Amino acid sequence: MLSIVVPCFNEEQRLPRTIEQIQRYLDGKHADYELILVDDGSSDGTRQVMDAAAGRHSSVRVEALPHNRGKGRALAVGVEAARGEEILLTDADLSTPIEELEKLQAAFDKGAGVAIASRALRESRVEVSQPVYRVIPVFASLSTDGFGYDPEVLYHARKRGVKIAEVPVTWRNSAPTKVSPVLSSLDMLKHVLRVRLRG
Repeated sequence: MLSIVVPCFNEEQRLPRTIEQIQRYLDGKHADYELILVDDGSSDGTRQVMDAAAGRHSSVRVEALPHNRGKGRALAVGVEAARGEEILLTDADLSTPIEELEKLQAAFDKGAGVAIASRALRESRVEVSQPVYRVIPVFASLSTDGFGYDPEVLYHARKRGVKIAEVPVTWRNSAPTKVSPVLSSLDMLKHVLRVRLRG
């Protein structure tokens, strides 16, 4: 089974289209999948959109945090609830098209345990800069709540001897973005240092 985890915070407007795109793609390629929508304490109608989708489709499941904890915590909740052997983590704006999943799964076929969508590789086609999703079958010991979850997950994966692959993908930023490059970078740096010191 393939599990798709989508953390959401105030995504009432974008989420319906995202759900439709994911389902339209996977219905033709993956007979066995689940779409896990995680409400990170939204204050708009995000939860209602999620519940409506779950009511229409048996493949959709909803997880919810009582208040906003941050993207990292929402992902951890979704991954813990996932039943799939492979787990795709993607943002609610689908800045990297869902079709890029095939490239990440190809990395698994070559022995990777974690595949990272990357815009750093020469072959990556960058339309607008904004990292989007990760395929992560190992997601343990996460203490980071905010945007610094990536390096912590990769650190623990590498520590366990998991092979990590970087995969060039198409990037397309969807405006408006909720991410402040400065604040998220500082948050990530803080958690990188904390993870390294914990060793």
